[in-house]
Amino acid sequence: VQVADAASLEISSTVSWEFWRKTNNSKGDDGYMTRWKKTDDSRTFAIEGRADNGRLQLEVSSDGTAGAGYSGVVFDTCGVANEWTYIVITFDAGATKFYCNSNLINSTTLGTTSLLTTGTSPLTIGFSNSNSVYTNGSMDEVAIYKKALTADEALAHYRRLANRLTLKVRSCADATCSANPSFVGPSGTTATTYSELSNTSLNPPSLWSLPDS
Repeated sequence: VQVADAASLEISSTVSWEFWRKTNNSKGDDGYMTRWKKTDDSRTFAIEGRADNGRLQLEVSSDGTAGAGYSGVVFDTCGVANEWTYIVITFDAGATKFYCNSNLINSTTLGTTSLLTTGTSPLTIGFSNSNSVYTNGSMDEVAIYKKALTADEALAHYRRLANRLTLKVRSCADATCSANPSFVGPSGTTATTYSELSNTSLNPPSLWSLPDS
């Protein structure tokens, strides 16, 4: 996926990158998310898997070059091949944290404290425009936030998707549900359930609520 350069993509000093990945190899030169155009010194950030050990690395630049404004960090091992793993990387004026399945694995401070905001590089997802490699596997639930997610937020996001909770509801005419109606899902029947994948429906059943007093 490639997103053209736009003002909404410009992030100066605070950002979080979030995604789920399922890599086909424990070692691989994988591209995950980048804005890293070398040809006109338009480097901003790059998240990739290292070819030698499969560990994720983050590269950032404040001036678009790989010189004075550049910093990078290689994170510890996270996840195994062919299993979905939840990743969060936060950058806050150089303070960088790496969460694996909501657990804080690395915390370090980079010399670079801000990201290039005048570059022209597109955002690539599942591909690195730093070294022209694709993700060797799958990605899902990709998000970029203009803030540093907290540990509690990372845990909440992880649980929401890892648990994939489903539920059914029933609409009662009175507080005791004496008529014993069936629990149903968004279709109004017992055949479906509400879940993270179908949470946009406002259709029946309606929910019975208690009065204010």
